[in-house]
Amino acid sequence: MTGVLCSDLDLVVITQETELPGERRNLSWPLEDLPVPADTVVLTQSEWQGLQARDTRFARTLREETVWVWPAPFDLGAARRP
Repeated sequence: MTGVLCSDLDLVVITQETELPGERRNLSWPLEDLPVPADTVVLTQSEWQGLQARDTRFARTLREETVWVWPAPFDLGAARRP
């Protein structure tokens, strides 16, 4: 289809800790039950904080575009709230 913008919902999930490697963390989330296409990025709290300390495009995009819909039990930095 020409001229149609296709997008999905990107969910950022921050957990206290996990033993799962990064590439397996999103497998337990039933994203197929959502009414829109979705992807997840699952990070531990320490990974999130380390990412925020770096000046990469990914870190900047997360800082500038993430909208938090669930309160965090730790400092999220400059993240936006709805």
